[in-house]
Amino acid sequence: MRKLLFIDTSYNFSEITKRNSLNVILSRDLNSYFNKVISVHPVANLTNKRLFLDTSYYKKNIINQNHIFYEFSSGKKNKIVIFEYISFLLSQIKMIFFLIQIIKKEKINYIKCGDINYSGIIALILSKITRVSFYARVGSNNNKIRDEIKKPLQPKFFKKIFIEKYFENLILKNCKHVFPANNDNANFVKSYLDNHNNITVIRYGYLINDCHFVERKIRKLTDNLLIGFKNNQNLIVSCISRFEEVKKVDHVISVFSELFKHNQKTILVLVGDGSLKKHYQDMVHDFKISDYVYFMGDKNQDWIAELLSITNLVLSPHTGRALCEAALAGCNIVGYDIDWQSEIITHKLSGFLANYGNKEKLIYYAKEILTNQSKYENFAVNIRKKALMILDKNKNIADEVNVFNNENS
Repeated sequence: MRKLLFIDTSYNFSEITKRNSLNVILSRDLNSYFNKVISVHPVANLTNKRLFLDTSYYKKNIINQNHIFYEFSSGKKNKIVIFEYISFLLSQIKMIFFLIQIIKKEKINYIKCGDINYSGIIALILSKITRVSFYARVGSNNNKIRDEIKKPLQPKFFKKIFIEKYFENLILKNCKHVFPANNDNANFVKSYLDNHNNITVIRYGYLINDCHFVERKIRKLTDNLLIGFKNNQNLIVSCISRFEEVKKVDHVISVFSELFKHNQKTILVLVGDGSLKKHYQDMVHDFKISDYVYFMGDKNQDWIAELLSITNLVLSPHTGRALCEAALAGCNIVGYDIDWQSEIITHKLSGFLANYGNKEKLIYYAKEILTNQSKYENFAVNIRKKALMILDKNKNIADEVNVFNNENS
């Protein structure tokens, strides 16, 4: 029997269920290639402060007979920093011993981590102790992001960039195989590894909710707010993103302020949350466009699929899975040519790409699409065709299963 322990720090269980994204967890069995999957969030209460209100240091969520999700505490908060660090260290050591017992009891024979940062460290430690090989997923070009934000990706765990890069190197050189999400991510991995035979690009496909694969014109509108947008014949500009510096949502707001001057039937729908939300709300107030910008917070996948079905333009300064969802919806997209965006958007064939940071060009392309929508109907057809090809769930799964079969034959 094949059993997988999957370690990931992205979302805790309540966030996943709220977003209707349980498919992300269930897909980890690769169409039942793995007979059992035990998912682990090693520091779940860092993103959900309401977890672990009792004395328990972990929470067990039984999804079904083949899937279990463990959430672990990162320790207790303390006004004295050194005590907080000690609490964190003790809770993580306790977790590691717990997981070692799980690996032995369940006879886990594969370990996989969702990133090559903190999740990767836990996977590396468990692999060294239990001698179970581990695999790593890489969903971003970490060097490009660090160049932009001038700090580590996970500053709570790595105080300096060189420390974060040291552990990335250590993790990549010890894992059995690396799964970058696209070619740009693969180039980042190759900057660390001399042996490129252990690198296989596996796209986002099977992580995306089925609702996004439904053709745009047959998606049903059920949300009253979205029905109102459509009935009012608004031009809808959307951006789905985390509200963090690297995502450049401030550029989206600046671009929209110019679009609004050109056509006051235009509205902006922002989906997401993050540390810069208040800053973005202040920006909107300063631009005097508060009545035309909707901060929706985090929404579930069905709601997002509905929004994309009526969106006239998606602005994508720097997005990942959200870009996949917009492409599958056949949206007209204007974005920056950073990271992997040029892999799915072909400039002037399936969308427009501006040089990274060039807001004036972003404004120009956005105006061009909104004022000449019928002219660019072919963009929508082309982008969906490309997305369906590279995000094919069955192919993505088959590609990954093939790696496991070849390495363990």
